[in-house]
Amino acid sequence: MSNLTHEQIEEVRKRLIDFIDKNPGISNKIIGQNTGYSSTTINLFKNGKYPGSDKTLTDLAAKIENYLNNELTSSMEAVGKGSLKFAFTLAAQDIFRIANYSLTEGKIGVVTGSPGSGKTIALKEYKRRNPTTILIEVTPLVSPRILLEDLCHELNRPKSHVRNTMFQTIVNELRGTKRLLIIDEGENLNVSCLEILRRIQDFTDIGMLLAGTSRLLNRLRGERRELQQLFSRVGVQKAIKLLQLGDI
Repeated sequence: MSNLTHEQIEEVRKRLIDFIDKNPGISNKIIGQNTGYSSTTINLFKNGKYPGSDKTLTDLAAKIENYLNNELTSSMEAVGKGSLKFAFTLAAQDIFRIANYSLTEGKIGVVTGSPGSGKTIALKEYKRRNPTTILIEVTPLVSPRILLEDLCHELNRPKSHVRNTMFQTIVNELRGTKRLLIIDEGENLNVSCLEILRRIQDFTDIGMLLAGTSRLLNRLRGERRELQQLFSRVGVQKAIKLLQLGDI
């Protein structure tokens, strides 16, 4: 481990503060998981109150510096792999705006649009720019078990034969992280899957963005009001169009 001067350690601390300010979805817990320290230790370092020896402080600062450098490298590589191909249409702007609202407010957002309206491309670009975002693309074969297994996979947590065990694992992993969960092709979710998402949001207060066709909104409203509790939590909803005048 390289020896850092007090001035270099202070520079790392400032970089960490700036990084967290610019990436609201990244918590002390996430940084701790990537550096091998607890969220409390990361918070103490960030606030200039780490009580350890000079050696342990240097080791901590070096690992945080390495994490920040890796994040910077990943971001630059992602830009080089084709961000210029992404067209920031009015629909994409709406999706980004609703995603950011859902993230910062810890609410549920809903975006609907016909196939080909650019939802999936915009959602993937949002995740590329915000790497702590969890993006799940569901299929017509989705079931509660498949949904839970997909979430465990995205969180790098073990799957289980017991659905409640996976649910608790997901809740424990997301609680306090202020991450955003995006579900694409949400019209494929049945009532049971949507109820699972509602309960995850209840326990974690993370932001969620549900995207799909108009069938998704119809399902959320529901004639029999099975999802009344979930729909009441929707903070913002937007129907996007394939092409708008501002894109021409």
